[in-house]
Amino acid sequence: MPKFNNSGFASSLLVLMLLVLGIGAATYLTQQHTQLTPKADETADIEQLTNQLIQSGLGLRPEQQSRPDSNLEKISFQRKQLLLKEAEVNPAKFLEHARLAQQRSKFPASIAQNIEEESEITGALQVLHADNFDQKKSYYQYALIDSTSEEQDELLAKPRYDLYFVTNPPKVYSGSIVTVKSVKLASKLVTETGDPSGRKYNTKVKTPKPAISTGRQKVAVFLINFSGNKVQPFTVDQVKGLVLSNPASVRNFYREISYDKVNVTADVLGWFTVTPKTPECEFGDWGNQAKQQAKNLKGYNRFIYVMTYSPIDTGKCNWGGLGTIGGNPASEAWVFGYDSYISDSTFNHEFGHNLGVHHANFFSCGDKSVDEYYRCQNNEYGDPYDVMGNGFNHFNAPHKLTVGWLSDNDIQKVSQDGVYELVPIESSGKKVGKRVLKIAKLNSDDDYYLEYRQPVGFDKTLSSDLLTGVSIRFSNLSAFIQTKLVNPQPQRLSSPNPTSTPGPPPSGPVKGGFNYVYDLMDGEQFDDQINDITIKQISHSPTGVKVEVKFGPNPYLGPAAPEFQFSNSYCNFDKPVVNLSWTRSVKAVKYELYRDQQIIALVDQPDISINPYYSDNDLSLEQNHSYSYQLKAVDSSGRKSSPSDILSVETPDCKSTGKSPPPSPDSSSAPSQIPSPRQ
Repeated sequence: MPKFNNSGFASSLLVLMLLVLGIGAATYLTQQHTQLTPKADETADIEQLTNQLIQSGLGLRPEQQSRPDSNLEKISFQRKQLLLKEAEVNPAKFLEHARLAQQRSKFPASIAQNIEEESEITGALQVLHADNFDQKKSYYQYALIDSTSEEQDELLAKPRYDLYFVTNPPKVYSGSIVTVKSVKLASKLVTETGDPSGRKYNTKVKTPKPAISTGRQKVAVFLINFSGNKVQPFTVDQVKGLVLSNPASVRNFYREISYDKVNVTADVLGWFTVTPKTPECEFGDWGNQAKQQAKNLKGYNRFIYVMTYSPIDTGKCNWGGLGTIGGNPASEAWVFGYDSYISDSTFNHEFGHNLGVHHANFFSCGDKSVDEYYRCQNNEYGDPYDVMGNGFNHFNAPHKLTVGWLSDNDIQKVSQDGVYELVPIESSGKKVGKRVLKIAKLNSDDDYYLEYRQPVGFDKTLSSDLLTGVSIRFSNLSAFIQTKLVNPQPQRLSSPNPTSTPGPPPSGPVKGGFNYVYDLMDGEQFDDQINDITIKQISHSPTGVKVEVKFGPNPYLGPAAPEFQFSNSYCNFDKPVVNLSWTRSVKAVKYELYRDQQIIALVDQPDISINPYYSDNDLSLEQNHSYSYQLKAVDSSGRKSSPSDILSVETPDCKSTGKSPPPSPDSSSAPSQIPSPRQ
C-alpha cells in the first residue's frame, strides 16, 4: 500500500483554496519555488554553491526566467566573490571550480552576470613587479588591456583585466601584444599557461616589444590623493626636485650610470583626487582616473604615480613601490609618499624596472662561495652595490649589459688561463679598457661577470669594504631573473673580522654605509669546484684591478645519467598502472622519460606514476604487455645526460576490477602521482 504524502496533499488542498479565493495558483507556485530554493550559506564553499545553482537555476520555466528569485541571485553573487578571490590565490583551483562557463547562457540574465565565461582577447600585456622592501619580498602581477593601440587616450577607454597564469607566464616586456584564451569573470582572466601549448586556455605572443632603455625619456609624474583623504603633503617643486634637479634625481642618476645614454625630462602634474571604487588595491584604476583628469598625454613614454598613503584607501597594497618591467609604448610606476617624505631611492628603483631589469640579489651557499643552486639561499635585494638591490649606486655589470649601456667592446670573454685587467665600471669614455670579465658557468645557463668599483659619482656612498677588488656575480641577462652576487670568501662571515658582519646585507634600497666584504682582496681566491674554475686577485689600485683565471682539468660536462631504483605495475580497476622512481641526478632540473625509445614525459621530480585515470591518453598502458623505459637527466642550461640503462616492466592482466595499488615496499621511494607528467 503506497504511503500517504501529507505534504503533497496539503499543497494540493491549498492551491484549491487559493483558486476559490481568487488568488492565482501560478503566483503561489512561483512563491513556493522561492521558498524551496536553498538559501545562500555564508560558509558554503564554491562547489556547494555551484551545485545549488545547477539544481535550482537551470531549466527554469519562462515565467521564472523573467523573475528569478533573489536567493538564487544571492547564491550566484556569493559564488562569484569566492571565485574572484580564488583567481588571485590559486588560479588552478579557479579553473577547476569555474565549470559553468558553457552553461552561462542557460541562466537568467541577473544570474548569468555573476557566472564565468570563456574568453579570447588580443591586447597589450602589462608585466608588473611589486616591491615590499620591508619584508624583502617581491612578486609579479599581470594585466591585459583589451586594445592593440599605442594611443593613451584610446587605451584609457578600453577594459583592463587582471590576468592570472597557472604556470609559465610569458617572459616578455610590458606592452607586448598577446592573445589570451582564458576563463573570464568580472575584470579577471585566468589561463592555464603563458605559452601557445596544446592546453585549452593558453597564451600566444603575437608582437613582443623591446624595452626602451636608452635615449630621451619623457616622464609624466602624477600627484594623487584620495577622496577620503585629500591631503597634499608635498609640493610640485619637491617632486620636480626628486625627478629632475636634486643631486640624486632620477635624471642625474640615470644620466651618470648609463654613460649619458639616458636623458630624462619630466612634467609634474596634479594634484588629482581619485575615488576608490572597491576596498581592494586598485592601483591601475587610480592611475587611469588621474590620466583622465590630466587629459592630453601625447608624447610621454613614462608615467609615475606618486600617491599619498592612506590606510583606508591603500591598506591592501602590500608594497612600497610597483613598476612595469619595460614598457612600450609607455611604462608605469606607482610610488607611495609617507607624510611629507618620498624616497628618492624608491623612485630610481622602480624606474630601473621600467628600463627593463630585475633585482640585484645576494647568493649565499653556506661555507662555499658557490654550490648547486638548490643548496643555496637567494637573498632578495641583497646586493649592496646596486640600486636594484639595497644600494643607491650604479647598476651592476649584468644589468648594464641587459639594458644595452655596455657593449661587447666593454667585455673581456675569458675561456683560457691567463691574467686579466679591468678598469672601474664607473669609467666613462669609449676607449677606457675592459669594464667586465665574462666567464662561462657551464653547469647552468648563467655566466660569471666580474667588475671593479671605485668611489666615483654615485658610487661615492659605497663603504670602503666594498672597494677592495673585483666583485663576482652570475646572471643569464634576463629581465625576469635576478642577478646574484656571490661571496668569494665565505669564511669571513664566520670569522671575528671586525670589518665584516655575519649574514646577508639588510633589505633595501637604502644609501650605502655597509660593513660587508664581498670583493676579493689581493692574494685571495674564488673557487668554483663544480666547474673547476679559480679566480685569484693579484693587485688593485684606483685605476684598475688585475686577476688570474685558471681552468682545471675537470670542467663540468653535464648531469650524470640517473639510475632506476624502484618500479611496479598493478591494476587500478580495469586499467594497468606503472610506478617508476630513480636516483636524483646532481645538477639535473628535469628528467626525460622514454618508453620504447619515444619520449613520453618531462618531469621535475625523480618519480612518476603512469596512471590512465590521471594521465593523458597517450600515456595509457596495454594489459599483458612488456614496456622498455629509459631516462635522461637535463640541467638548467639544457644539457642532457647519457641515457640510463633500460628497464623492462610487465603490465598485468586487469580483467577483474576493483583492485587497488599494492603497498609500496619503501615509502621514501614510492612515486608521487601527478595528473599529467607532460609539460
